[in-house]
Amino acid sequence: MSASRSPIRSQDRPRRSHRKSRLGCAECKRRRVKCDETRPVCKRCALAGRQCAFSLMAPSLPSTDASSVISGSDAQDSTAETWTGPADVSQAQLLYHFTSSHGLIPMFRAPEELRGFTADAMVKEGLTCPFLLNQILAFSARHLASCRNQPEEKTEYLRQAKSYQTHGIMLFTATPIDIDKDNYLPLLFFTCLLGIHQLCDVNLGENKNNILEHFLEYLDVSRGLRTVTTQAWDVMHQTEWRELLTIGSARAELTGIGTQTAALRTLISESLGLDEPQKADCDEAASKIQAAFDLGEAGLSVDVLQLCFHHLLSWPQIIKPGFISAARAKRPEALIIVAHFCVLLHWCRNLWIIGPMARDLFHGVQSCLGAGWEKWLQWPQSVFEGS
Repeated sequence: MSASRSPIRSQDRPRRSHRKSRLGCAECKRRRVKCDETRPVCKRCALAGRQCAFSLMAPSLPSTDASSVISGSDAQDSTAETWTGPADVSQAQLLYHFTSSHGLIPMFRAPEELRGFTADAMVKEGLTCPFLLNQILAFSARHLASCRNQPEEKTEYLRQAKSYQTHGIMLFTATPIDIDKDNYLPLLFFTCLLGIHQLCDVNLGENKNNILEHFLEYLDVSRGLRTVTTQAWDVMHQTEWRELLTIGSARAELTGIGTQTAALRTLISESLGLDEPQKADCDEAASKIQAAFDLGEAGLSVDVLQLCFHHLLSWPQIIKPGFISAARAKRPEALIIVAHFCVLLHWCRNLWIIGPMARDLFHGVQSCLGAGWEKWLQWPQSVFEGS
């Protein structure tokens, strides 16, 4: 073999420089892979479904089981094994913020049929449901991150939100759930909070440069959450929540009669780039958005905005695969539907969950479409310009 083709000895290869993870979890160290040091469960362990050493060290709330409550003379006979450790102040602060902060969960404030979907009810269920409790803590931390102006505080609360949510998802996926009247509420609360949290993160600082992709990922997550919650719907029909389910189903069946999406729906029906299932699903997606636009015809009162927010949250769960596939393929017809959805986001921009997301997402759609599609974006554009 010539010198020019001689193999490079391993000791001659330059080593890639990298930052060592000195505080990584024991599982990543054992496997000799880089740990991102996210607590209470690092990302590698969460994705692989492995037991992370951080979760064993993470402080938890004291058990609510009656056998762990010590009082009177029993306290004198207690042993070290019954001691639950010091109180975790940071978790207590997050729980307090979750139950006391006005506007934290705006969708539960107004409609009469949602009177039982309260922060207190969620915490009550969370005390016996670990995956729900972790999502509650994550949601509270995410709200605090949006309220803080100091970069250090914002970063810390975002870290906590990511950590608790990762742990909650890991616990949820590892928990076999046989839905019945005793456990369907924690599942509904968990998927509801997780869905809103995912929507809020679409416009996270690090996501803004690729906001359209993150929004499409959110749509995928929302459809997945609907698949999970569908299991609880039959049980809900047998409970006091059947009225809520009936009202929600009726709203989901609404189709629009207004004109804001008329030209768009004609574009969809005449498209040569969509197959028939995609045409049908895109037309339905546009019609569901039009139903929300019809509500706003009489003016954007508080009650109307509340209903629009419900449409905004439910639409991602009722859209069908044909629309999703067209959006993923960056078909102009599907992207223009997303641009019209931005109007709903814009109407709800005063909610901390939404903020400036509408304009950022609309600009992301404009950038992806490129020149030549301005005609189809005129009405959404006029809404932004008129605000």
